[in-house]
Order: sequence, then C-alpha cells, then structure tokens
Amino acid sequence: MTIPWKGDLLALQARIHKARRAQKITQAQAGAIIGVSGRTYREWEGGGTEISASSLFLLAASLGIRVFDPVAEKRKNISASGASSAADGSGDGFVLCNTKRLLPPLSTGGR
Repeated sequence: MTIPWKGDLLALQARIHKARRAQKITQAQAGAIIGVSGRTYREWEGGGTEISASSLFLLAASLGIRVFDPVAEKRKNISASGASSAADGSGDGFVLCNTKRLLPPLSTGGR
C-alpha cells in the first residue's frame, strides 16, 4: 500500500537536513530547537522514528523553510482546473512562516 503523503515527508526531511547542514547546525542543536535529545533527532533524520507535526513545523521555520506556500498551491489548483488566469497571491491563503530564521543562531562556544 502506497502512503500518498510519505513522499512529501521524505522531501521535507531532505530539505531540513540540507538547510541544517548549510547553516552548520548540529543534530544535537536541531534537537534542542524542538525539545528532543540529539539521539532522538538523529533517529528522526535517519528515518527511524517520527516527531510531532508541531515539532516538524517549528524546526522547518527555525531553518527558514516554508512548509506550505499558498501561492504555489493556488497556482497548482488553477492549472489543474484548466483556468487560464494566473494566481496573484491574494485571497484566503496564509503564510505559515517567514523565510528568515525565527530563532537566533545557537552558540557553540566553549562548553
């Protein structure tokens, strides 16, 4: 049985992993952002366990990742319906998070 959302979750995990590494945040630091141990975070990033949706959204937002882009979704829906007009971003969409870091950089100083 295929789980339709599993591919989306794996893609998001990959984006989080890439952003974490690019920002030089350790797995232990990423775990601290969402309130779990470094070990639990490593297990999640490796696909061995799951974290809550709220933790996933917090982590993504902290790394500057948009989980949901209402403009892209609206364009996709318009394209699927065959409409010829382009989405202008107005309407009932919402922005889940900024593309800027919500949390200050974690200190890696001398401890």
